[in-house]
Amino acid sequence: MAEEHYATPRSREAFKLLVVKINAHTAVHPSAEGPEYGWLERYGCRSACCGALAGLFEGSTLPAAQELRETFASEGRDRLAVLEDESRVAARHRALLTAVTSAALQANRAVLDIRQDIRQYQPETPTVFLVLPCVTINRDCEPDTELVIGQYGIDRTEQAPVVKHGGLGDDPAGYRVRREQGRLVIEDDQWPGATA
Repeated sequence: MAEEHYATPRSREAFKLLVVKINAHTAVHPSAEGPEYGWLERYGCRSACCGALAGLFEGSTLPAAQELRETFASEGRDRLAVLEDESRVAARHRALLTAVTSAALQANRAVLDIRQDIRQYQPETPTVFLVLPCVTINRDCEPDTELVIGQYGIDRTEQAPVVKHGGLGDDPAGYRVRREQGRLVIEDDQWPGATA
């Protein structure tokens, strides 16, 4: 639909940029041990920030949870087992790294969909796709913050599409979380870090 809408005569002279933002979310709550992710106080009760991602660990059988479980098990890797293993992922970081993993996996899927669509039909005008996987972090009494965990560029200005990626991978076992000058930093061996 976007292709049809934006394939204007002017875009034939240069190219059009289509931005796809993939979003997961979590919350952060201060604690004595440091920030704890995944819940907020709502109406005097502790409440999960993202019910869909929390449902992965609570045994939800809803179709959305089942689909997420399948996504987290893609390529034969049990990412949920890694996220539940406290020797690999600190419990206070579980919700944060679940959201990061979810955004990374969904961005991978979006890129595959775009590449599949490009094979099925040629864009009418030169197109560059920018896919941005992000995690929104809801905070108690402060504005929310955004963590951009990577970027995919799919350049379809020439005959064959060129795909470039920079960012965190989708393996929670490789994530390292730290605080630097009051800011959250997540990194893995693929990328030196996403900062919020």
